[in-house]
Amino acid sequence: MITNVTRYYYNGTVALFTNKVFSSFIVAPTSYAKDWKRVNFTDGSYVIYFETQQRKVYYPPPPVRGVDSAYTIATSILSLEDNQLGLTRIVFRNGTIIMKNNTAGTFTYEVQPTSLFPTTETVFMDNCQYQVFDYVNDTNTIFYCPPD
Repeated sequence: MITNVTRYYYNGTVALFTNKVFSSFIVAPTSYAKDWKRVNFTDGSYVIYFETQQRKVYYPPPPVRGVDSAYTIATSILSLEDNQLGLTRIVFRNGTIIMKNNTAGTFTYEVQPTSLFPTTETVFMDNCQYQVFDYVNDTNTIFYCPPD
């Protein structure tokens, strides 16, 4: 089923989205986001304030390969956007988008996850040993096989 949605923007732009993906401009933008201010933080994160719309979007620092676990990287947040209705739109690096109701503590998917990242990984080693990485608790445990 194809769904078309027309979105109207404060700068006069009118855009057409088909199945939540940008399709075309009905009225092309004459300028881009004049009303925004970016505030950078020392950890690499930043916030963009859209003054006209009273919106705030927070971009946390990106995860670091070799420092952060594979689970942290796969499930990290790309941006958080708060609005005046008490909702937070959370965009994850894997493409998942949720809308969280801060009052009720519930959420709905705007874009559902395409796959779930495993919480543990087992790596078999020599001499009847194996290692279990637990990405949720960030632990690494080595197990030894029992003697015959």
